[in-house]
Amino acid sequence: MRAQDANAAAIGMILTGTVPNENMLTHFEALLLSNRQARDIFEMEIEGGNAKPEIWENWDDFAGKLDTAEENLKLAIEEIKANGPGAAGEVAIAALACKDCHDVYKVTE
Repeated sequence: MRAQDANAAAIGMILTGTVPNENMLTHFEALLLSNRQARDIFEMEIEGGNAKPEIWENWDDFAGKLDTAEENLKLAIEEIKANGPGAAGEVAIAALACKDCHDVYKVTE
């Protein structure tokens, strides 16, 4: 999850123009990979970290959110590959809808 946070933060910096967009594709590909890894870890029901137990109590909802994230990440990657990093726009924002899960399933500090 830390890798996801770091890549999402980097993409956010790119989208706001804080840093150049030359690595946007790499960050989205890394997010896609870590999204898949997160699903594998949560399927094993390994508790700990900042995960609330509600993940396993509401698995279908949580897994559905991971599936949606994966689809949006794939769309962003396709858009970037086809039209360059500046073309991701709204697709990139949809791919970064992390709060959809975090608001429900992450312990906030």
